Amino acid sequence: MPFRSHFAGGTTERIAFRNLWFQMKNESNVIWVCGANHADYPGDGILGLALASQNYCYVCVGAIEGRQEPGADPVLANADTTVHEIGHQFGLSDHAGEGHQNHEDSDRCVMHDDTNIDDDACEFCVGCLGAVRSLADGL
Repeated sequence: MPFRSHFAGGTTERIAFRNLWFQMKNESNVIWVCGANHADYPGDGILGLALASQNYCYVCVGAIEGRQEPGADPVLANADTTVHEIGHQFGLSDHAGEGHQNHEDSDRCVMHDDTNIDDDACEFCVGCLGAVRSLADGL
């Protein structure tokens, strides 16, 4: 959903804008990224959730900030989690185990379950980039 700083047309414009986007919930070219403080309850450890079949994902900002090192930038961690959850919308799975360095070799792939959310490396590995590119080429 695009960001709007304000609605000059008041309630009428807000309703029209909302209806436009929520009517598109089953379209294949729309991904809903929703913010939440926590997925289920504080301390559940869930940083994000995605359901590709329904085109939406959640980024749990309260859980992310609770997992960060003191003094870390919450914007970087939110970006990392957002990119990870959007990756699921393109059919990417979580990585585990050794390897899966991102394409710049500066951290693990953003789809890895052990990615450092406090750094500024928020990239996919070559395999994930290829999978997304193959999907895009098939459109």
